[in-house]
Amino acid sequence: MTEKETFDLFVPADNIDGIRPHVLRWSEREPPVKVIEVDDLNRAAADIVVGEGDLIACDAKWLMENPQPGLNVIGALERREPTMVLVGNDKLEYVPKNAIIITELPLLKRQLLRARSDLVIKTPTEIAKDTGSELPEEYISCLQWLNEQIENGNIDGFITTRSNYSAASIRTRRHTLGMQRGDASRQRFVPPPWQGYTMILARPKFPIQCLLEYLDEGNYRSFQLESVLVAGIPPQHQDFIGVNISQRKVATILKEMLDKSEQQLSHELVDINGDIISGKPRIEVVLELVGVNGSSTVSIERVAPMDEATTVMIRKMLVEWEHLMDVTVTENPDHPRYGPACPPFITLDEEE
Repeated sequence: MTEKETFDLFVPADNIDGIRPHVLRWSEREPPVKVIEVDDLNRAAADIVVGEGDLIACDAKWLMENPQPGLNVIGALERREPTMVLVGNDKLEYVPKNAIIITELPLLKRQLLRARSDLVIKTPTEIAKDTGSELPEEYISCLQWLNEQIENGNIDGFITTRSNYSAASIRTRRHTLGMQRGDASRQRFVPPPWQGYTMILARPKFPIQCLLEYLDEGNYRSFQLESVLVAGIPPQHQDFIGVNISQRKVATILKEMLDKSEQQLSHELVDINGDIISGKPRIEVVLELVGVNGSSTVSIERVAPMDEATTVMIRKMLVEWEHLMDVTVTENPDHPRYGPACPPFITLDEEE
């Protein structure tokens, strides 16, 4: 195929996950691409494999659920906000007692109950049954329908991504369920895997160098590390894990540690005189697993220089994680020295 001045870049026509508006904003930087909206990304991928097109922009979660062996992942765009939002009239701290919150994500259900054990967490299907309504099939329409349930007083809020909130053109307020770095008094919400990444796939032998200046190398590295990390978690646990891998400035990390009176990582960031060893950004890795009803949480965190944030580091984390799981999910038998038998620290399976 003769190289062209511009390359065809296929994007999903719908607004789900915010890929289309994200790519359109990115295209204003004038990369050598022609943005083409398509209704079926799998069909577009098949067309590219046989030479009818060049590139696809897609959400990372879609990519992991729809592997495209004939295409190459060549990079990522600037990351969209990975944290979820609560749509409702009040922040989570101020919703009424026994408030009804809607989410389909098992992780978010457990995180919400960890923050407020009195909450009633339901799925859209359950609230449709409760109200005798028909649930819209299209996702954005479903969000708009859920917003109507807030206005009608049937629910107190629902969870979605920031991108989908914008796509639904909802006027009800949104409240970020964030990482709460530097504020230990608030419950943090580590996002589910693959949140916020816009990935670029290309046909074989695509001239990658023509797009390198328009792609975000740091986010692509974060995506690669997250891929290794999630792949190392047993499949039966993946619905209950929160993951966030991001670049952080050293000054920001130190400020948060000071705010929380935590100094366990400071020796890696400053010398004996208190001077920053290197001002280069660090990679922060946060992984948590939340038990049934949010009653217990196991987490592991790492901050590493960019050049040390490799798959080797992630695999070492996974070894530590495996040992941690062995300790926390195992029932403790009766022991003459350590006392009577007791249940495991964290329970993952819902009771029948």
